[in-house]
Amino acid sequence: HSISEYQGNLQNDTQQSSIGPLVAWHPTEYLSFSAQVGYTVVAVDQTSIGNTGSALGVIDTSEFAGLTYQLGVVHRINKSMSHSLSVGNLVNSGLGSNYTESFTVGYGFQWTLNERIGFNLGANYTNFKQSSAQRVYIGPLTREFQFSDAGDSVVLTAGTGYPFTRKLHGSLQYSHQIRTSDRSNFSYNANSVTKAAA
Repeated sequence: HSISEYQGNLQNDTQQSSIGPLVAWHPTEYLSFSAQVGYTVVAVDQTSIGNTGSALGVIDTSEFAGLTYQLGVVHRINKSMSHSLSVGNLVNSGLGSNYTESFTVGYGFQWTLNERIGFNLGANYTNFKQSSAQRVYIGPLTREFQFSDAGDSVVLTAGTGYPFTRKLHGSLQYSHQIRTSDRSNFSYNANSVTKAAA
C-alpha cells in the first residue's frame, strides 16, 4: 500500500494498493523463474486546486482497478556469465496525472571478467500511458491542455564496476534513451553517463 500526497495540491493525492501471490522456482542451479501477479487499485482524492476552477491545477477523475504482473527468468550460463529477461504490466503514480500504466520488456547480460572487474549490458522497452486528459484552470479563464502522455521508450545501457579497495567500489554506466510520445515536443533522444563510488 502506498500513499502519494502533493504539496501545494497541484494534482490529486492518490492511494495505491495491490494484493496477489509471488512465486519463485529454481528447477536447477543455473535457472530460476519468478512471477508476481496482483489486483491493483489506484484510488484518488480530488484534492487538486484545479477542481476549484480558480487556480492552476490538474483535473483528472480517472482511477485504476485491474490486473498487474511481473514475470522474470534468470539463466546462469557459466560461473562468469548470466542473463535475464523480464516482462511486466505495472501501474505507478503519475506526474501530471493520477497514474501511469506501462508494459515493459527488459533484458540484461552480466559478465564477471575476474574477481575485480565486471561488465553489464541492458535493453528495456516500455509502452506507457498516463490516465485520461486533464484540464488546467488559469485565473478566471479555463484553458484545456493535454497533460496526459502516451508513447514508447527504449533504453540501452552498458556499464562496468571495479573495487578500488576492500571497502570502496566504483562504477561507470552509460545509458541511451529513445522516447516517442503522442504529445508534441515530448519525444526525444537522451544520453547519460553515471559515475558512482560507494
